Amino acid sequence: MHNDFLFNLAGKILSSESSNVELHESKQFIKNEQFLAELAKQLKKIGESKDLNAILAAEKMMLGIEEKNIMSKEHAASLRRALIQFDNSKNSLELIDDKLAYYKASAIYADTRNDRKNGLPRDSFRKFIDSQEARIKNNLIHPFSDMDKLVLETRLNNLKIAEKIYIEKQKYVLSLDVAVLEKSADIRNLPVEDLAKKYPD
Repeated sequence: MHNDFLFNLAGKILSSESSNVELHESKQFIKNEQFLAELAKQLKKIGESKDLNAILAAEKMMLGIEEKNIMSKEHAASLRRALIQFDNSKNSLELIDDKLAYYKASAIYADTRNDRKNGLPRDSFRKFIDSQEARIKNNLIHPFSDMDKLVLETRLNNLKIAEKIYIEKQKYVLSLDVAVLEKSADIRNLPVEDLAKKYPD
């Protein structure tokens, strides 16, 4: 429900001239601030849901809004990289739910220092999180307004929530015995909590 409201709100922002508002015009500024306040509120609710797919979808929506406000060639290039990284992050999120496939794929990162972080694979999901956090922190240096700052801070917090949850998924999957993973074909579709019940230590 929160997602639907958020995406409807995004549609209004994307179709509105206020997405390119001149902040010195007080009437348009107030309108834009109201959008941003509601946006921050809905983003916070998505973060609190701890739904990785919802958090990613919200971030993709924000990239779409950003695409309407490109300010330079460098900004455009940064945004293109972010969109590519987003698509790759979705692949990792889908793969980690296929526990056997992720377990085997993680071997790719085994001997590559730059592709591991705190002993775990720095896969495309975590690379997207790292990159987005850096982009948002850069924008926080000079936010357009207090509400813009709030939206940026909320997005940053959501990414931290997503990374924490994803790391727990990584730790769990990579702690499993591959022989146990291969016991049953349906194991790849089991949530982590159900897997623990079905195949206790």
